Amino acid sequence: MLKSRLFWRIRSGKKPLALPPPTAYSCPWYELLEVPGPHDVWEEIRIHDINGKRVASVAQCLYDVEHIDEDAKFKTVYHLKFNTYTFMAWNGMIPTKSITKDGYVDTQSPGGWIEYIAPVV
Repeated sequence: MLKSRLFWRIRSGKKPLALPPPTAYSCPWYELLEVPGPHDVWEEIRIHDINGKRVASVAQCLYDVEHIDEDAKFKTVYHLKFNTYTFMAWNGMIPTKSITKDGYVDTQSPGGWIEYIAPVV
């Protein structure tokens, strides 16, 4: 119970959501819905066909693929849905830091980004 994100949310004075949020590596990802802006997912977003249904794997959570915009400038944009929540997602470089003998160096790693775009219906 001490590790429960829902219990933590309630103890913090926030109300539970009407529908559960997506997860990130098996943990409810409330920040994806409540903190504005794109969020990095540290791995590339992959599209799969499961039993004739197209889904996207984002941080080890499956989202329904509404459509894919391959005409987007410089990137493919995935329009995704989880419960009644809708998102835009894409693959791109994620800023990181690497340790060297002289200190830290700014680097980039390939990964995915996701952004919440629509309120709960």
